Amino acid sequence: MKIIVGDEFGLIKCVDAQKKLISSKHGEMRKQNGVISITNLFENSNDTLAVAHEQNFYILDWATKITKSEPLEKLKDKTFYTSQIVKRTIDFSSVILARNDNFINLIQYDDDIKVKSNTSLEIKTKKLQAIKDSNITQEFFCLFKDTPISIYSLDRNEITWKAKNLPNDEFDLQIPIYDIDVANSKTNPYQFYTATAFGEIRSYDRKIKPRPVHDKKIFDRKINRMVMSNCENYLTIGDILGNIFMLDKRKSNILL
Repeated sequence: MKIIVGDEFGLIKCVDAQKKLISSKHGEMRKQNGVISITNLFENSNDTLAVAHEQNFYILDWATKITKSEPLEKLKDKTFYTSQIVKRTIDFSSVILARNDNFINLIQYDDDIKVKSNTSLEIKTKKLQAIKDSNITQEFFCLFKDTPISIYSLDRNEITWKAKNLPNDEFDLQIPIYDIDVANSKTNPYQFYTATAFGEIRSYDRKIKPRPVHDKKIFDRKINRMVMSNCENYLTIGDILGNIFMLDKRKSNILL
């Protein structure tokens, strides 16, 4: 099995998992050019990759190492890409890039990797931290600091749903908000979980209410990533220290 990864200096490497070695590399080492995301542009191809760096973006054919860049506006100083997702439909694939200046770039490709559209959209809510995929084709999650998670519609080019924060604490102070990651339910597109920078896991059901249905503090440190198991009974959680835990959703117990 081969795994393609990117490093903090912009190099893309193909790792042979069986031999435990790097079989090939691509790119140039450069400061402030770390790879933030590598995603298959098409479901039926493992060679056509959408590659987002902190300061640039391109399509890479891994077999030939040929890159295809798209004209995006030049980023200002201290502006960089924070996350990338790919949304696929029958007719095209959309690459969505989030920036730390509250803008997103949306590029749509057809099956021949020709650009159908290339637009820049502003997210009105401030402190956009990242975007995450949802199970609904024309929607994605927007994660913020100090503002509850929202859902953006590509059809309407606007935020169409906003969560609400938990009620104030016993001193009538607002509960801090800093969402880091999202895990979707595969069977119910309206249910999802968020992980926070304060070590909390929150569950939502858009059909029931905008506030979290459940809230649990796992530990007193930042959660970096979270993934839901295929059976949807477990959440695999990675923290800022590099530890990996598994949470049983049914009992709210840490298993490992």
